[in-house]
Amino acid sequence: MIPAARGGNSMRWQLTPYALPTAVGAVLSISLAAYAWRRSATPGARSFAVLMLAVSEWAAAYTLIVLGADLPTKAIWSKVQFVGLALTPLAWLVFAAQYTGRAGWITVGAIVETCGNWSPA
Repeated sequence: MIPAARGGNSMRWQLTPYALPTAVGAVLSISLAAYAWRRSATPGARSFAVLMLAVSEWAAAYTLIVLGADLPTKAIWSKVQFVGLALTPLAWLVFAAQYTGRAGWITVGAIVETCGNWSPA
């Protein structure tokens, strides 16, 4: 276990091999985002980059959940993970529409309606 810093309320970490696959996934997703962003003239490249950034945030936060040694640490990173988890489906929808030439389907109203359908009652 990695010792906590002095001062009390610090996060506690525990090294485990189960974090390696998600950490590699986060790094690969960031690499794909950078690659796509440099080719922004390609249809759907920017939305793919945003999708990969959301996936990398999700994977990185999950890696930190796995590495967390106590419940408060896991709870904090679980909340952070929700950002990438919530953005991934929407970014995927926008990417798919742009890549297939149906970017006209994606309007502000459609995005708001889609987000409204995903939110809890």
